[in-house]
Amino acid sequence: MVPLTLLFLIVASGLAVAKKDSKRGLTFPSTDNPEDVLNINQTQSVISWMYDWALSPPSYLVNTNVEYVPMQWGAGNIENLASAVKNQSAKTLLTFNEPDFDQQSNLDATYAAELWQKYIEPLKDEGVRLGGPAITSSSTGLPWLREFMTACGNCSIDFLTVHWYGEGTAGFYDYLWSLHGQYPNHTVWVTEYADTAGNATDVLQFINQTTTYMETLDWIERYAWFGYFRPENGTSYNLLDADGGLNALGELYIGAGTVEKSGPATVTPTTEVAGPTFVTVSAPTNAATYVTSAVDDLGFITHFDPAASSQSTQFLTNTNESLKQLPEGSFLLPTFCDLHLHAPQFLYQGNGLHLPLMEWLNEYAFKAEERLDADPALARRVYTRLAERLIENGTGAVLLFGTINEETNLVLADVMHKAGIRAFVGKLSMDQSSRLSYVEVSAESSLDAARSFVDKIKSKYASPGLIEPVITPRFVPTCSDALLNGLGDLAASQDLRIQSHLAESHDQVEAVRSERGDEDLLVFRRSNLLTPRTIQAHCTFLDVPSLSQLRECGTAIAHCPLSNAYFSAEPFRLREALDQGLKVGLGTDVAGGYSLDIMNAMRQAVVTSRMRQGSNIMNSGFESSLAVDWIESLFLATRGGALSLGLPSGCGSFQVGAPFDAQQISLWDASTRVGTGTLDFFDYPVKITPEVVEKWWCLGDNRNRTSMWVQGIKL
Repeated sequence: MVPLTLLFLIVASGLAVAKKDSKRGLTFPSTDNPEDVLNINQTQSVISWMYDWALSPPSYLVNTNVEYVPMQWGAGNIENLASAVKNQSAKTLLTFNEPDFDQQSNLDATYAAELWQKYIEPLKDEGVRLGGPAITSSSTGLPWLREFMTACGNCSIDFLTVHWYGEGTAGFYDYLWSLHGQYPNHTVWVTEYADTAGNATDVLQFINQTTTYMETLDWIERYAWFGYFRPENGTSYNLLDADGGLNALGELYIGAGTVEKSGPATVTPTTEVAGPTFVTVSAPTNAATYVTSAVDDLGFITHFDPAASSQSTQFLTNTNESLKQLPEGSFLLPTFCDLHLHAPQFLYQGNGLHLPLMEWLNEYAFKAEERLDADPALARRVYTRLAERLIENGTGAVLLFGTINEETNLVLADVMHKAGIRAFVGKLSMDQSSRLSYVEVSAESSLDAARSFVDKIKSKYASPGLIEPVITPRFVPTCSDALLNGLGDLAASQDLRIQSHLAESHDQVEAVRSERGDEDLLVFRRSNLLTPRTIQAHCTFLDVPSLSQLRECGTAIAHCPLSNAYFSAEPFRLREALDQGLKVGLGTDVAGGYSLDIMNAMRQAVVTSRMRQGSNIMNSGFESSLAVDWIESLFLATRGGALSLGLPSGCGSFQVGAPFDAQQISLWDASTRVGTGTLDFFDYPVKITPEVVEKWWCLGDNRNRTSMWVQGIKL
C-alpha cells in the first residue's frame, strides 16, 4: 500500500504543468536524432535550465524560457572565456568537466586553480556566479576537490558541482552528504546524475525518490538528470523511447505530454553515450585477504585494488616500503565511530541505571563531573583508561561530552591526542541546573568560557586535526535562551560542530514543554543549533514529521539503543529515519549506557528494531518492515558515523583518498584453525564469508581485534 502523501507526489510529478521547477534541469540533449531536441515543449515542461558542456546555447533554446548555463569544459580556449560570457550576458558559469578523470577534462588540481585565478575569478567582478569544477563520484573526485580547494583558497566559488552514477539511493545520498559534511557553507549543483541499474522499474523509483528528496534540501540548489536521449547500449536511464517520445521516466522528470514523438531513429551512433564514469573495485568474497592497499606518509590510502590486478602487481614489484600480509582468518574493517559518550561518567559506568533520567543526572552524572573538575589528576587517570578501553573496542573516532571546567576538558583532549584517537571534545555549557554547585553563573560567562575553550583547542591542535572542539549545550533544561542563542552564533561564526540531547525521555520532554512552552526541537532550531554540523543524541520522542525537520536542517542523530532502553519510554524510529535519508550513527552513551563497545550498540539497535517490527504487525497489521539487519547496523557503526561526524572524505570505508582508519579482526588461528575468543567453526568453510562475519558480529568481542590504525598510525 502506498502512503497517500507519497502517492500524491508520484501523481503530481507526472502531470503536465506550466510551472517551472527552479531546481530541475537537463543535460545531454542528444543530437543523434535532431528532431528530438526540437520537440521539447519548453513552455509546458517543468525543466527550468539546461547545459550541454558548451559556452553558447543551441538554436532551439534561444527563444524559450529555459535558462542555458554555459560551461568552460576544460583548459582549451579559456583565454576567450571572458568574451564568450559577455557576448551572451551569462549570469552563471559552470567549470571544468570531470577534471579528476583522464577521459574528460583531466586537469591537475593545482593547475586548475591557476587557471581559475587567471581566467575565471575576474568574472566575479562582472556579476557572474561561479560553479566549482564538476568532479566525478569515483574515488578520485573528492580528493581532487580537496586539493583544488586548498590551492584555490581565495577563489570565489559560489557553489560546488558534482556528478554521480551508480545504483540505488543509498550511495547517492551517501555521496551528497559526504560532500556537504566537508563543505557545509557551499550549496551544490548535481549537474549529472543517473541510476545505472538495468531494470527500468528500479530507475523510475530512484528518480522519483531522489527528485522528491533533493527538493527538500536547501543546500541542493539545482540538479540535472542524464540524459535526454533514446535507449542505447542497454541503458535504462534514458528519458526518450525508441520513437523519440517520452518514456515513463521522461514523463515523470520532464512532464507528460511535453514532447512529441519524432519518429524512427535517423542516426545510428557509432560511439557510446557520454556520461557515466565507472570505477569498479572488484575482489573475491575474502576481499580483505586478497586486496592490496597502500597508505602514504600522511595516512591516506593511495592504492586499493585486487592483489592480482596489474596495478597491484606493479606496485608490489616496485615498492620499497614495508608490507604486511593479513594471516588466514583475518579481515580489515573500518574503525567504529561513537557519536555519544560522556567521558567523566566513565567514572561510575554501570551504576544507577534503576533511576529516571532527571533523578539519575542529579544523583550520579553531575556528581561525577563535579568530582573530576575538582581533581585534575583523577580526571587524567579516568580519561587515560577510557582511551585504552576505546582502542580495545575498535573505536577510532568519538564525540565526547566533557565537563564545565575548561582545564578538565583540556586534559581530556590531551589524553585522546596522545592515544591517537579522533576525538571531538565538548566543554559543557549550562547556566541553569537543579544542582547549584554545578552550573555556570550566567549566559555571558558560559559563552566566554566556550569561546576560550574553542580558541585553545584550535590553537594547540591545528595539525594533524584529530582533535576538534564542539559546541555543547547540555540540553534545553540546563540552558537559557540567551545561552542557546549565543552558542548558535558562536558555532556559525567559526563553522563548529554542535552536540546535545534531543527528545530523550518523557520527564525531559515534559520539563521543556512546561518551562519553555514548546518542543525542544523548536527551541534548538530558533537558536540556529540544528545545522549540518549538529549531532543530536537520542531523539526517541520525535515523530516522523519532526524527523523530517532534522533532515531539512541536515542534522545527524546519535542512536543510543542501550541507554534508550533504560531512560526512554519510546524506542527511536530508526527505520523511518534511514528511509528519510537522515544521517544516523551509533552512540554508547556511557554511562547512561553501561557498555563502551559499539558492537553492543549494533546488536541492541537490531534487537530494538525487530521488537518494533513485531509490535507493528501485532498492533496494526501493517507489514511494512521497521527492522534493520546486522549489515545496516555495521554501516551505522562505521560509514554512517563518519558521515554524521563530517569526517574526511571516505572515512568509514576503504577507498583511495580516504584516511586509513582500520581495525584487524581475527576469526580463527591460522595454524590450528581454532576460532578466536568465543567463536567456534564447524560447518562453515575456512575462509572469510558473510556468514562467518555475521557470526563475529553476533558473538565476537575485543579478543578478535588484533590491531587498529587511525590515520595510518597503529595504536
